[in-house]
Amino acid sequence: MIISKEVNEGQTVAASFQTPNMFKIAGDLTKMKIDVNLAEADISKVKAGMPVTFTVDTYPDKEFTGSVETVNLNPSNQSGVVTYTMAVTLENKEKLLLPGMTAYVNVVLSEIKDVLRIPAAALRFSPPQEQVSGFKRLLSGNTRGRMMPRMNTDRLEATTGTENIETIYLLKDEKPSPVSVKIGATDDNYVEISGEGVAEGDTVITGVKAVRKQ
Repeated sequence: MIISKEVNEGQTVAASFQTPNMFKIAGDLTKMKIDVNLAEADISKVKAGMPVTFTVDTYPDKEFTGSVETVNLNPSNQSGVVTYTMAVTLENKEKLLLPGMTAYVNVVLSEIKDVLRIPAAALRFSPPQEQVSGFKRLLSGNTRGRMMPRMNTDRLEATTGTENIETIYLLKDEKPSPVSVKIGATDDNYVEISGEGVAEGDTVITGVKAVRKQ
């Protein structure tokens, strides 16, 4: 398939040190390649053969797959930013992908199946402190102690006692219930967890939404 015609009939073509391009031809559109600029911070993580997922603007809801073919170790330095070129090969049997499309590529570094996961925001959640008026604090006789925020002792004991142990809060009987879990792999959006106090289908609290009273 001819992608573009670089010269017109009757035009003089001069060949000196570089062979002139007359046509740009795609040999087989069912097999395509993506050239990806890889940041130097990620070059040590990517190896040939790793699976790749990507999307294109033409089909934002469709995910395509491929694999890393080669990682070029020849660096490119542009304005002080060092990148490496990674080639991704893929099958395009339906011919949905066309030359020149912009791809948003994710390299799958590792994969874990059949595990529980929670949003990473759940690890940063703590129940809000109960609002107590100044008058009630005076009546309590312990003003200084009431004004100090309550420390989450469950979280402190879990993180200092055992490595990779965190406390999350489940919604039970309309109240937050703390549960200690062991955390595993993460992709910055979700975190793998395990533990006896949590099961698939439990409601995990990630935050509190303020409701304005009418």
